[in-house]
This record gives sequence, C-alpha cells and structure tokens, in this order.
Amino acid sequence: MGGSSRERGSILVIAALATTAVMGFAAISIDVGRMYAARQRLVDVCDAAALAGAQELPDDPGGAIETALEYVQRNGVDPAGVAITVSHENSRIRVVASETLDITFGRVLGFGTARPGAVSVVEVGAMSSVTGAAPFGIEMDSFETGELYDIKLGSGSGGHHCGNFHALALGGSGADNYRDLIEHGYPGLISVGDEIETEPGNMEGPTRDGLQARYDLDPTATFETVATDSPRVLFVPLVSSFEDCYGRSMVRVLGFGAFFLEDRHVGGSIRGRFMRVLTEGEMSPGGSDYGLRSFRFIAEG
Repeated sequence: MGGSSRERGSILVIAALATTAVMGFAAISIDVGRMYAARQRLVDVCDAAALAGAQELPDDPGGAIETALEYVQRNGVDPAGVAITVSHENSRIRVVASETLDITFGRVLGFGTARPGAVSVVEVGAMSSVTGAAPFGIEMDSFETGELYDIKLGSGSGGHHCGNFHALALGGSGADNYRDLIEHGYPGLISVGDEIETEPGNMEGPTRDGLQARYDLDPTATFETVATDSPRVLFVPLVSSFEDCYGRSMVRVLGFGAFFLEDRHVGGSIRGRFMRVLTEGEMSPGGSDYGLRSFRFIAEG
C-alpha cells in the first residue's frame, strides 16, 4: 500500500512538472507570435513606404526620402528606429525600420525585450515593355511634364505623312479593331525595339467613339488629381519619325510615355498632357527614361 502512495506521489510530481513545461512553452509561443506579428507589420510598412518614396525617383531623391518617412510615421513607427537612403544613381530607395517590443512571458528566461526589424528596397527603371497601350505613336521629343502634346493628328493638322495621322495597327487592322484598342488598350505586349505597322487614315468616327468611352469612365479627373490607373491616362509608344511613312509602313518603338487625355475629341485630333508615372511592368535598369517607369522589390541578403 505504501508503494502505491509513493507511485501516486511521483505521478503527481511528474504531472505538475509537465504542466509547468507545457504552460511555459505556451507562454513563450505567445511572445513569439507577438514578435512575428510585429515584424510582419514592419515589413508591410517598409514595403509601402519604399514604394511611396519610389514615386519620386529618380527626379527628386530628397522628396523620395521625405515621402517614405512621412508614410512610416503615419503608420505609427517611431522615426528614431527608421533609416531611409537613396542610391547614388537615384534608382533605388531602401527603408529599414525596427522597434522595441516588451516581452511578457519570456522574462522567466531572462528576455525582457525584443527588437523586430524589417528592410525593403525598391528599384525604379525605365519601362521596357507595356501592355494596355493605346494605338497611337508619338514621335520622340523632349517632353515636359504637364505640357500638351499631339497624340493623334486631325485631318486639318500639318505634319501627317501620306495618310498617316500617328495611328498604329496593334494586333490587327481596320476601324473596328482601332476603336476597340482606343477604348480598352492593346492586351498584348509591346517592347522597346519592336517594329509596328502604322494604321493609315483619319478614322474620325472610331477615334471619337473610343475616346468618349474612356472619358466617360472618369469624367471629373484633372491632370492634378487623376489616378495613374485612370482610363484617361494613356500609355503610348514613342516611335521613330512618321516622315518616311507611306500608307501602311513600319515605325520602331523607342520608349513609352504616359499622357493624360485632356480633350475628348477636337477635329479628329487627340491632345494629352505628358505625365511621369510609376507602375507595374517590365523594366530595363539603365535604359532610356521617358517618364513611364516601372519598379521592382529587391531582396537583400
């Protein structure tokens, strides 16, 4: 009978120790979960801050740092734990953030605090390929932000060459295809260096109908307020000269530009304000920059 009492006592001791260990692991798991959540929050904030700052690159590196820091602060991260730098060529922004987290249960193991951290690097470069392009080709120029440029010439415009008014035959030819491309953009991929066939003819009716459809999707937008994903922002191939074009001819894509659709339709011509836009797409680091830029996150380590 004495042996049974000792066995029961041993079992109780083992059970108590096991319970304590399980509770300890559970407590530590809570701290680990809190640290993981804190780090993930910092990752999200750093990614968003770097992307916000990248909107200013490469033109304004100081503004990129200021924008990223403002975003970090708005999301409750102490700027004392933040470091933001821009590469010497103004093509990358790096955001590093960390913060001190009080440990609740890990104190029994001698850990009073933890310091989770995160880093995000975004690189900006010229767009090398575009989907969703409008079926127009703009001759290369020294573009100025906010200035109006002819996207497509009208019948009364000078400068058209042998029936070419700066329209392109993307993925096919004919008025119906042309109107659909104005409204929705070309779904295929166009890359720098591609040779594209011109679409001769003024096609005033299809131009008017396609532009009206785009305009009606965002009728109140202005150049100062328009979102970069608005239907009134046209991604347009920048091409070699139309001067040697006769009927259906070929022009070479030299780059890409973004233009805000200012006028719905004036005498068959289209005019737009040149914009600098950062969006998702294929990029060419070190390529010629004509204002339409792409970005990518760079993994460190």
